Amino acid sequence: TGVRGFACDNVENFEVVIGDGSIVNANAKENTDLWKALKGGSGNFGFVTRLDIKVWPSAQIYASLNGYAQEHRFEAMKAYYNFVLVQDLEPESQVIYAQTYDKTGYGVGGILSNINANISSAFDEFLAI
Repeated sequence: TGVRGFACDNVENFEVVIGDGSIVNANAKENTDLWKALKGGSGNFGFVTRLDIKVWPSAQIYASLNGYAQEHRFEAMKAYYNFVLVQDLEPESQVIYAQTYDKTGYGVGGILSNINANISSAFDEFLAI
């Protein structure tokens, strides 16, 4: 969400086996370049054997997994575009939008979530499709 970022934004430390076989910690104070790279570089920098991540208390969360027929893909794209326009006003809400294509056609879906368990009005266009 806009409040806490992605899960990788909350990693405080990675324990990593690097190419020479040594085990290092990567965090804000040591191996900082590796720490930053591991937050988005997949498994290209070593084997992560442990991670320490901040967790946040939450009594409830709203989440919805939505799939749309391919004839509604443009409506879903527009809903996502409009969500992005108001996202700064709704930092507790998040949309992960995905569109795929294969020989059968388009697949369109989205995950809607809110960390305060609210079905936000920012989701209205998605829920109306």
